[in-house]
Amino acid sequence: IIERNDIVNNYFGFMNHPSFYGPPSAASNFSFIDNLFSNNCAGFQSFLQHSEWLENVFDDNRYGIYFPSAPTEGYALPNSEVFDNTFINHPRAHVLEYIEYWNLPEDDPYLISYDRNYWDDYTGEDQDGDGFGDTPYWVDTSDESERGFDPNPRMTIPENV
Repeated sequence: IIERNDIVNNYFGFMNHPSFYGPPSAASNFSFIDNLFSNNCAGFQSFLQHSEWLENVFDDNRYGIYFPSAPTEGYALPNSEVFDNTFINHPRAHVLEYIEYWNLPEDDPYLISYDRNYWDDYTGEDQDGDGFGDTPYWVDTSDESERGFDPNPRMTIPENV
């Protein structure tokens, strides 16, 4: 667990690569909770597997979370979750992905899930007043045909931010 850190003014706020940890299975099961990633080129660059990002703030980074893939090295990002985070002031895509991990069946080993995040450029409405947008937030990717989505984007920045 990496929790309650301010990671600011870096090229990569936090970066990991499987070669730092050994085989791909060694770079897994990380939790990033309640961290601030601010004023970095990439708030977070990740090759992690089976990991979660919860209640983090990604502010004023070129990319919030950058999920590169390295298929020639045999690394992937299965079963990662990006829930209840805040993404603000990003001039480009918040989350990037180069392999087809979007909108896969729930039992697919390469699924990356997004839910209940605040996206500052979300333009949907909340007609039922539950605090979540009525339409998904479409997450930008490097390939327009491979877009993911957050089915329940938050309408306001969470109180803990």
